[in-house]
Amino acid sequence: MTRLLALLLLVAAASAQPQPDTLWTRINASDSITIQAIDCEVSASGAVFVTGTTYNHDNGRGTGWVQKRSSTGDLLWTSYTLADDQQFFYSVLPTPDGGCVGAGSKYSEGLPQRSFAAKYSASGEREWLTILSLPPGVIVATSYPLITAAPDGFYLGLNGTDSSFFRGYIAAARFDMNGDTLWTRMLDVSGRDEQIRHARTVN
Repeated sequence: MTRLLALLLLVAAASAQPQPDTLWTRINASDSITIQAIDCEVSASGAVFVTGTTYNHDNGRGTGWVQKRSSTGDLLWTSYTLADDQQFFYSVLPTPDGGCVGAGSKYSEGLPQRSFAAKYSASGEREWLTILSLPPGVIVATSYPLITAAPDGFYLGLNGTDSSFFRGYIAAARFDMNGDTLWTRMLDVSGRDEQIRHARTVN
């Protein structure tokens, strides 16, 4: 069997495999508002949680949102963060009670950007919001916080830039089920002049 014939047989076998069907697609659009979806997770019951950010081009402000859809794509609810602060969601995690917990970054005019976690009930009500505080005090979190499950709570991992020294850092935190911070840790990279990027794993 020639190499060309073998290659043709492999291509034919690959094309004969059944392709997945798109069951549903939902698209939101607006002339003045950009809607960006950043993370998506499916719960054990088949509910779909999507989180992201809307950006209003008219006033230059961004608003984070969390959305829950049924397994058939029907919109169950959408919750937005507070309008007086720019809060952007970057990750979402379904919770056993039918709700979800999300993680993101909060920006206020003239203040450092800080990471946060927020819990939503199965009906979309926000149950708590915890803003993460990290030493040395003036922190600009410039990356995408990730949240994942921990025993009786949650872990949050992030990276960013310390605006006091303009050095990158990696940090982790643990929350209980009520959003109380149990501990925070920053990776010690003293003596190194490097930016730390892409802290995308939480375990």
